[in-house]
Amino acid sequence: MSAITKTPATDPGSAPAPTPGKGTGKAPGILTFAVDGRPRANRTKNTKTRSGCVTCKKRRIRCDEAKPSCLNCAKSKRTCEGYVQKPAAADLPKFLGERRTILIKPNYEANLFTNQLQKDHFHYWLNFTKEFTLFPTDLMSHMMPQIARDEPAIRHAAFAIGAATMVNHSRQDRTSGNGKFTEEAYKHYGKAIQIIRHGDQSRRSIPRALLSCLLFVTFESLQGNHKAALQHMNHGCNMLDQVIKQGISGECPPKLVEEVQAGFRRFTLLSWSLNGFHPPETDSYVPWCCRGRRSRYAIDEMPPAFNDLREAQKWWEITQHHVIYKSGIKSGFAFEGLQRDNPHPMTQITAETSKKYLDIMEKWQVRFKPLIKDAVRQRASNPQKYLQMSSLRLYYLSLELGFKSMYYHDLDYLADSTPAFKTIVSLCRIVMSGQHHGPDVEKEVFTVESSPTWPLMIVGVFCADPEVRKDVNQLMREYPRRDGIWDSRAFDAILRSTEALREASAGHIEACRSILDNKQLIFGEDGVRRRTYEPSAQDVCLEVKILIIYPDFLPANAWRLIIRADDIPELFSFLSHLRKQLP
Repeated sequence: MSAITKTPATDPGSAPAPTPGKGTGKAPGILTFAVDGRPRANRTKNTKTRSGCVTCKKRRIRCDEAKPSCLNCAKSKRTCEGYVQKPAAADLPKFLGERRTILIKPNYEANLFTNQLQKDHFHYWLNFTKEFTLFPTDLMSHMMPQIARDEPAIRHAAFAIGAATMVNHSRQDRTSGNGKFTEEAYKHYGKAIQIIRHGDQSRRSIPRALLSCLLFVTFESLQGNHKAALQHMNHGCNMLDQVIKQGISGECPPKLVEEVQAGFRRFTLLSWSLNGFHPPETDSYVPWCCRGRRSRYAIDEMPPAFNDLREAQKWWEITQHHVIYKSGIKSGFAFEGLQRDNPHPMTQITAETSKKYLDIMEKWQVRFKPLIKDAVRQRASNPQKYLQMSSLRLYYLSLELGFKSMYYHDLDYLADSTPAFKTIVSLCRIVMSGQHHGPDVEKEVFTVESSPTWPLMIVGVFCADPEVRKDVNQLMREYPRRDGIWDSRAFDAILRSTEALREASAGHIEACRSILDNKQLIFGEDGVRRRTYEPSAQDVCLEVKILIIYPDFLPANAWRLIIRADDIPELFSFLSHLRKQLP
């Protein structure tokens, strides 16, 4: 009996039943058919996770997320590579900022420089600002370059300094007017002055003028125009005093105002030494350079300790400024044509005045002493720090000696001060040799701050030991330099004339003192030699103007002596000897 196979009725809308054959993979004679209501298989429901370990993600298997390593990796004897830590929401902006890649560099310099030469001058100025000071300031290192990008006057002043120093490394190149980019330098300098004079008068014009004035001092000093540089110092100090007095600092942040004040205060010794301007003080008003924030004078706000040498330097400038101007001492120096009257001679101070200001200097010295030991320990590893310490110590000892000797009038004290003079000369040698540019003898040392040349000249004039004075003369010639409106060659000329005076008076200290005490040095730029008698109501003064020219001292500077009639016999002996010394 044959087998009977039942075939279900075919629905027109249903799919045809498969035909047995090779393609079905079924054995012949077995039929398959659809079953209505067949239950569908359900997949095991597991929540998807994206926080599994790195190893399980690579294997594409579920991770049990055990910490610190998952059990799947432990069972399979694999190394669990850990979990990817997602950044917290608070750290997300910082994280994104660190991961962001700048594809195109902002081309802000395209609008800043019109040609490659301007860009070179600007960057050369940036490098030059790091060389002309032992104590770099935030104003010159950071603030001024940023402000120069927005202020055309400051930018052109920076171009002028860069052009004046680029390629021109020697004093001859910078002062002769024959430098490669001298013409470019003066064009930018004139452009900066024009912008200041004819620019829009707004609240931004005040900080613009003050900052430009600082750069103008540097530019004129570089060119050897010391009188013009002193005039810029005077105008800047006067303008700053008016700004502070009237409270119209304009769009000047407090930090910028503080840095500008520190910049002009750095000119204290330079300006004072040549009879520069100092704002007058009254009972109700203290000028910006002397006043404190809470006290009448800034010197009364000195901290109990200095954190570093930069803070010590800041407070030394405040101390030096206060002592010099409040004590009323005079240098006896001036530039010809800037003052109506001759500069006041160096006059003796009282013992009471001496003690008062020595006590003020001692307050600074006590806070400075711990920094000396630290700088000495780091002399080999940090020579710059040692130079900074030596320069501050040098300025302190020099000013201290002046007040201990009743401003160089106590002859007995000066005669016994040879060890102190030797210490000053030793410190001068350290600083001057440290700032010298090694084998590049053509590259001059130029700064815009106080320098060792002033203390060195004081030693050469007032020290009684001829060997010490000989060392001074050697240092002046071995390390020539310019510091703002100071020139070591001019000081060397003064020392030569003083030495000739000593020789002419046969070393008689009273004869030397009688002339030195009443000596006034007037620096000029003309070559006139004249000798005139000027009668006055009290006595007769003899004015002698002597031109001292050296081949490497351009332009020639003149100085004159104003001497009382009682000193005329010694003077004629001095002049006859000096005439032999002149080239």
